[in-house]
Formats: sequence, C-alpha cells, structure tokens
Amino acid sequence: MADIPIPRPIEQKKGFFGLFKKEKKQEVNVAPPPEPQEPIEILDREIGHVEDIDMSDLDKIGQEIEKESHASKKIEEEDEVLSKELDKELHELPDFALDETAKEEPQSNEKPSKEEKERREAERKQEKEQARKEEEERKKEERERTKKEAEEKREEEKRLKEEEKQRREEQKKEEKQEPILQEKHTEHAPEHHEWVKIPSNAKMIQPKKGIKKYFDDLDHEHKKLSQEIKNIVTKPEQKTEKIQPEHFFYLKNGRPLKSLHDLIDALKTIDDESFRHHVNEHKNDFANWLKDILKHEKLADEIRNKKAKAELLKILEDYEHRIDKSMTQEKKEMLAAKKEQLKLLQRVKFARQELYTIEADLDKQKESIVERENRLSKKQDAWNDKYQKESTSLAKQKEEFARQKSSITGLQKKLQNQLKDIEKEKTRLAKQKKTQDGVGKLLQEKLHDLEIKTKSVQAQESAVRAKQTLLEKQEIKVKSNLDEEEKLRKTLDDVRQKIQQEKDMLEKQGFKKYVEEELERPMQEHLTEVSNINGALDIPETAYPEVYKKITDCKRLVNQGRLGEAQEMYNQLKTEYYNKKIASKEKEKIYNKIREVYDAIHLALMNAA
Repeated sequence: MADIPIPRPIEQKKGFFGLFKKEKKQEVNVAPPPEPQEPIEILDREIGHVEDIDMSDLDKIGQEIEKESHASKKIEEEDEVLSKELDKELHELPDFALDETAKEEPQSNEKPSKEEKERREAERKQEKEQARKEEEERKKEERERTKKEAEEKREEEKRLKEEEKQRREEQKKEEKQEPILQEKHTEHAPEHHEWVKIPSNAKMIQPKKGIKKYFDDLDHEHKKLSQEIKNIVTKPEQKTEKIQPEHFFYLKNGRPLKSLHDLIDALKTIDDESFRHHVNEHKNDFANWLKDILKHEKLADEIRNKKAKAELLKILEDYEHRIDKSMTQEKKEMLAAKKEQLKLLQRVKFARQELYTIEADLDKQKESIVERENRLSKKQDAWNDKYQKESTSLAKQKEEFARQKSSITGLQKKLQNQLKDIEKEKTRLAKQKKTQDGVGKLLQEKLHDLEIKTKSVQAQESAVRAKQTLLEKQEIKVKSNLDEEEKLRKTLDDVRQKIQQEKDMLEKQGFKKYVEEELERPMQEHLTEVSNINGALDIPETAYPEVYKKITDCKRLVNQGRLGEAQEMYNQLKTEYYNKKIASKEKEKIYNKIREVYDAIHLALMNAA
C-alpha cells in the first residue's frame, strides 16, 4: 500500500479569523518522515485507538470576543431605536388648531394651587435624581464587571502559557533520558499489549487542547512498556528463583531443595526409602511444597495422587520443558514489541516537531487575542462615555416631553370649555330652528349630531334617576328598619322597667315573702305573664321551637322544686344558644328568656337555703 502523507494546515496570515468564522482551511500534503516506511493503516492497527480531541477552549475565547463585539453593537442599535421611537412619539402629538379664545390661559378656578405645583415639581426632581443614581450605579457595576472579566482572562492566558512552557521543558528532559533497553532472556511476556491508536483520518496534528493529553498519555504508555520489558529481561527464571531459607524443602538425607529444578535433579538420584518417606499413600510432601511455597497449584494437583517416582519425575520434566518453550516464544514476541516501540517513538518525535510549530503559532495568535481584548476594552470605555452622554440627552428630552404633555393638558381643558360653549350654541340654534327656514344642509347635520349626543345624555340621566330611585327606596327601607328597632328598644325598656319595679317591690316587701307569693301563684299565671311579654316583644316562638320548649320545661321544673334537673337543662340551653346560628333579631329575645330562667333558678336556690 502506498504511503499516505499527513495533511497539515496552511499557515494563517490573518490571525485567528479561521477559527472563529469557521472558514474552510486549505490543506497541503506534507512529505512523511523517512522512517518508518510503513503505511498509515499499519500504524493505525499497531498503536490502537486514541480519543478525538477538540478545540473547545480556543473556540470559546473567539466566541466570547465576538459576543462582546456583538453586545456593544446591539446596545448601540437599541439606543438608536429608542431615540427614533421618542422622536416619533413627539412628532405624533396632535396639533390643536385653536381660535383666539382657546389661546387664552385657563380660568383661575381651574389652575392648580402653588403648593400642588411645588409638590409635583419636587416629586419629578426626586424621581429624576433616583433614576440618575440607579443608572450611574448600574454603569459602574457593568464597567467593573467587564474590567474584572478581562483581567481574569489575561491571568488565565498567562497561566496557560507558563504551564505550556514548563511542559515543553519537561518533555525535552525526558527525551534526553530515554532508557536503553537490554535484550535478555525472559521468563514470560505480557499477555496483552495496549497501544494508543492514531486516527486513520490523519487529523492528529491540529491545534487543539487534547493534543497535549494525547502525547502525555503516549509517553506514559511508552515508559510503562519500557519498564515492563526491562523487568522481564532482568528477572531471573522461575526455575532458578531464590526463596528464603526457611522455605527450603529438606529431604530425609538433609539435602535442601530451593527450586523446581532442584526437585527434578533430586528425584533422579533419590533412593526409594527417602522417596517413600515423602510420598506415600498418606501424604505427598512435594505436592504441598509446590503449592504452598512455589505457587504451582495446578502442577501440585497433578502430582498429588502419583505414587511412582518415575511417573512423578516425567510430569515435572514435561512441565519444565513447556515453561522453557513458552519463554522462548515470549522472548520473540517481546523483541518484536520492542522493535515496533522504537518505530513508534520515531513517529512521536516527528509529531512533536509539528506540534511545537503549531504551538508557536498559537502563542502568536493568543497575543493577538490579548491585543484585541485591550482594543475592545478601550472601545467599551468610549461607548460607556457615549452612552452616558446619550442618557443625559435622553433625560433632557424626557423633561421636554413632560413639559409639552403638561401644556397639552392645559390645552385640553381649554377645549373642554370650548365644547361647553359649542353645546350652548347648539341649544340656541335649536330654538331658532322653527323661525329659520333657510337653514342649510350643514346646520341640519350639526343638529342631528347634537340630537344624538342629547339622547346619550338623556340615557345617562335616566340611569342616574333610576339609581337615585333605588337609593331612595333603600333609604326608606333602612329608615323602616330603624323605626322597628326603636320600637323593640322601647318595648325592652318597658320590660326592664317592669322588672325594676318588681325588684323594688321585693326590696320593700321582703324577698322571702315575694318568693312565697310567687310559689303560691298557679303556674298558669306565670305562663300568662310570659306569653304577654312574648307578645309584647313580638317573638316568633315557632322559629326555634326546641329552644322555647326547653325554656318552658326548665320553668316547670323550677315550679316543681326540681332545681338540680332545672340547672342541667339550663346548661343545655346555654350550650345550644352558643352553638346554634340564631338570627340576630331573635338572638337577643332568646337570650332574655334564658336570663329569666336563670333568675328563677337563682331565686329558688336562695329560697331553699
């Protein structure tokens, strides 16, 4: 397959517009490095996958600068639109064609008082001052916020530049300290090599934020792989691996075994007595030692049930042979991996050179951005001054508009007076209509309009008269209710006077004698008096019959001397009185009756004592 050159962006001579305006970049073919000569597809397959990288940070910086520029333009456009609307409102004010009488000043009785004028003027000044202060505070906060944001951006750019410079210095140091790998016999190679893949679309060399992370990850994987290979080639073989003396296996004859290879050699020369001492139907010391110390669990399980020396020796030799063969194959794989690693390193170095060139361009573009921000900051300050001047001018225009509005209000009052004069003139013309036969068509039309307005006024007058009639009826009804209340109040006064007379009589004749007379009187007389009082008060007993029935029963219990039951029923009456929703007219009447029951019970208790 033919070599595919890696595309690289052409140098941008006009700063940063290619990123912000998203113009399509031209690409030229760059000659590939002399080494390696493999096609890009093979490189993709060898070094695996790398995540896509983006230019979000640079795009954001450009977008923020464009947003600030658009915001300033938008504010200027809004200011211009507001000025046009204000001019339009001023031009749209009606021009009143007034006669000489309309040009006169308003009548003295319609002029606002001096205090009212001063108060209104003070309110307007206070509102203007408050609006001016709020506007100044808002502008000040906006300027401080903009200045702070620009300063933070500059600090961030400076910090990023320092970090980038430090990173490049560290990368140069690391390149000088690349370890030289030694080829040694290895016990095993890694089961899986994790490589980083360069995208096959050949877009890895781009000025984006993720490129730094990509090369850092690539260096990390390179160091990790180098360390693994170094550990493998410098690690002793497992069959000659040294273990601690306390973990040695000692044969019956005292010979120590330090590894699997020592065990195989010992089995070749061991006598039967020593072998049976370690391997018999009850135990297998060799299997236990392989499992617990050398960690060959599968091999230990395989020889655990083998009792013959030759059979056990054959299994161990086969296992050692497999290990040697596996190590030979893994050594070949490791050497191939090393070769591919060196090729990849050459590609990385070439890519780094490209990256350094792009980073230098980015530094220049960042400086251009800082300069552009400074220019925008100066423009914003100039715009703020212009906005303040425009705001002051707008405030003056608003004052002029308010003055014209006040003048228009006076003109409207003059027009109202003129309309009244016109109405009088129309009335006079209507009276002269019978005697004037030569009235023209124009006068008839005016008279027709006058009749329509007159009907409207008459309809309003009819509505007012209807409302006035309704108010008079309501007034009569209220007066009737007041008379009725006065009558009831007078009746209550009579009842109270009668009770006071009886009280005075009690005081004169003696309380005890009065009680005796009251008890001697038949029940019918008491009921008759109660009925007379109810009749005088005009109480509709049928509205709450259960209440009146309890009142009657309570009085009957008092007459019979059953005062305990009377007290219980009185308590029930009181509770029912407070719980029931009784009409306001009857509430006072029922209350008086319950009060009479209480007085009767109280008198009876005093008499019994």
